Amino acid sequence: MLSINLLPQDEKKLIHFEAISRLTIRIGVVIFLLLLLFTILLLPSYSILVFQDDDIAERLEVEQKSETLYQVRNLESEVTKVNARLQVINNLNQTTLSPIAVMNRLFSKFPPGVTLKSFSFDAVSREIVLEGFSPTRDSYIQFENVLKDDDMFSEVVAPISNLISPISINFSIKLSLRENTP
Repeated sequence: MLSINLLPQDEKKLIHFEAISRLTIRIGVVIFLLLLLFTILLLPSYSILVFQDDDIAERLEVEQKSETLYQVRNLESEVTKVNARLQVINNLNQTTLSPIAVMNRLFSKFPPGVTLKSFSFDAVSREIVLEGFSPTRDSYIQFENVLKDDDMFSEVVAPISNLISPISINFSIKLSLRENTP
């Protein structure tokens, strides 16, 4: 079969151009429809991702707030502990006696010849233990009576063994300080 095309050359080019244009339009429409279809299919996934992103952002914010709150609570706890320690130290400073002040007062009471060998001071129990030497029983008794008469001490405990020997007495005396003694 033989076909003869009697159309002029310009008309042939125009028909060919229209065929290519229609093909291009069809391909464009197909591509557009495919893009539209893919967009419609991806839209649920996109919306889920957006919601997940919002949820993650909220969780992160809550986590940061809880972390900050945790740090603040830890800091408050530490401050409370430090304040309690400072209060204890402050109370001790207000109620603690100076051993030097007590020793100075004791040394002013010593009669001649009485010497101190050992001085033990417990600020918490407010007790003093003295160990010393007295050349005579009379000087020891004088020292003990001076301590008993002093209003700084609430109790003076001296064992009877301190009075056994009339000379060269190694004595031990336990003193309790009064509560209001500065």
